[in-house]
Amino acid sequence: MILKEFPDINWLKKQIETNFRNQRSWDNRPLPTPGWPSVILNVKTKASERLNVKGPFSIFMNVKGWSAIGVDKKRVRINENAYIVTNHGQYYDLLIDEPTATETLNIHFGEKFYMDALHTLNNKDEYLLDNPVGGNETHNLSIRTFFRDRNFDDLTRRLLNSYPSGALVKEEALFELFNHVFCQHQNDNKSIAALNTVKRGTREEILRRLLMARDYIHVFYQKPISLQELAHVSCLSKFHFLRLFKQAFCVSPYQYIKKIRLQCAINLIGKNKYTLDNIALMVGLENGSSLSRMIYQSLGVYPSGLFRDRK
Repeated sequence: MILKEFPDINWLKKQIETNFRNQRSWDNRPLPTPGWPSVILNVKTKASERLNVKGPFSIFMNVKGWSAIGVDKKRVRINENAYIVTNHGQYYDLLIDEPTATETLNIHFGEKFYMDALHTLNNKDEYLLDNPVGGNETHNLSIRTFFRDRNFDDLTRRLLNSYPSGALVKEEALFELFNHVFCQHQNDNKSIAALNTVKRGTREEILRRLLMARDYIHVFYQKPISLQELAHVSCLSKFHFLRLFKQAFCVSPYQYIKKIRLQCAINLIGKNKYTLDNIALMVGLENGSSLSRMIYQSLGVYPSGLFRDRK
């Protein structure tokens, strides 16, 4: 279901306490099973404070504006270019306090869906043939921001478009998005193994610090960012940070920022509302010529070719 307003927080917490035993949604629709249902919250608001909510596996993002997600004493701000995932059964805070309205797009994966999907992704085919039904598996993902690439946005758009259709189309779209997010986290975790340090605890601490710098890039990519800034955010020396970042993510910080700017520019060009000079300034480049050159060097096509391709 898609809701255009946040459910009353007191009602929601009571439902969570009883695990939705009455099988009723906020708009009093019947739910097929107990437990959190799969629900999309597409809400416009200037201010909201939803604290200490025990949620399902969830994706938090925004169509427009800013919000902050707090988990385990860590608070991360996200805009329309990034998303964050919280774990099943994890307590989260959602805070919005902006001069103009933020439009959220938060996807909560239902408890039964989550268990079944995770069971499928965590096990091999030969095991699943004899054990098709999921148990009480969980998979705790560390809290970090991810940049919304074109694939992620296409899957999200497909999910939203599936809602007027039947249950089959919705479940297919929901699973494809879940699988994409799960795989992105798995790929990130492989970065731990790429770090040449002896102790696993040391590797995990290094990755935690590098991800703080990556979160910072996702927020401030449109501004000049220095190597010293990123090193300071990650509590590392400048060149130690540079070596570790490239080792973990297989690109330099500059290359990663360039990738983010390129994807943001492509998204904005696809909207066909801005001039190249406007877009260049929005993603942190000097002018339209710089943007055109970056796109050609990366994709082998000029911005005018992107317009044609996306019609």
